[in-house]
Amino acid sequence: MKVAKLLSDYSPDTFLKIFKNDDGDIIMKIYGEDEMRIATSGSRISGALKVRLMRAFSEIINVVNEGEYDE
Repeated sequence: MKVAKLLSDYSPDTFLKIFKNDDGDIIMKIYGEDEMRIATSGSRISGALKVRLMRAFSEIINVVNEGEYDE
């Protein structure tokens, strides 16, 4: 299993955890009481890593919006 933890830029007690099980399932959970946010400026993340994360999340949004599935 792979696990990633990403802290929110606006709430120090809120974070996103993303899990990938050995069978390939993806699980995402937000912990805390506030929203999970990656800020375009003033982020905890800087430089090339932030650019890669923003592009990756933008791609996820695009793929979901293009997909056909039962809501």
